[in-house]
Amino acid sequence: MAMTGRELVRRAIEFKGPERLPFIQHITPDVPDDVMESFEIDRAKGGWFLDHPALDDWGCVWERAQDSITRDIGQVVYSPLEENWAAFDSYMPPDPGDDFYYERIPPLLEEAGERYVMLSSIMTLHERHRFLRGFENALMDYQLEPDKTHNLLDMILEFRVRQFQEINRRFGGRVDGLFLTEDWGTQEAPFVAIDVFEEFYRERYKVMADAAHDNGLHTILHSCGKVN
Repeated sequence: MAMTGRELVRRAIEFKGPERLPFIQHITPDVPDDVMESFEIDRAKGGWFLDHPALDDWGCVWERAQDSITRDIGQVVYSPLEENWAAFDSYMPPDPGDDFYYERIPPLLEEAGERYVMLSSIMTLHERHRFLRGFENALMDYQLEPDKTHNLLDMILEFRVRQFQEINRRFGGRVDGLFLTEDWGTQEAPFVAIDVFEEFYRERYKVMADAAHDNGLHTILHSCGKVN
């Protein structure tokens, strides 16, 4: 019996010899069906579930051009902690147990059938830091306000860990993996030096990955930019 899509992907990620190489391609909805069929790719729904402009769950405001509504997620135009650090003392992160994050998932799980199911947990650590503080501030924070930056990253990390636990509690055994995003560089170089990454991110990534694995979830980390 041929392997299901779910078996193929799980075996590939776990290095257990899938019978063929699984493939995923994130593309816009306007790609014709015959193109998808030529690559033998199933279609599955996805989306950011945001209005335009949109206030996200962390208090950041996003905008994107209306003619690119299916092609990008836009840009943050308001960062709640950008003006100064004083607002951090009273800042409240979102609740990882909020039904908002999960109420759309059950019907998609039914539709998925025997496919591998991957949830997106985007803007993971570094991205969320820079969206909360603004890009330039975030890059300077590592040198000018390291203690506050550690505290902010710990808050973001705690949210992620608790969210992974909540996914397992609600959908344990049916959600297979997490698609995490951290755009780390330009086309020429990383945004930060390696010592900054080592101090602020390496151990936190390990904590986050361990939490995902402890809750039965693969982790797939996306990054745009040159990072080597």
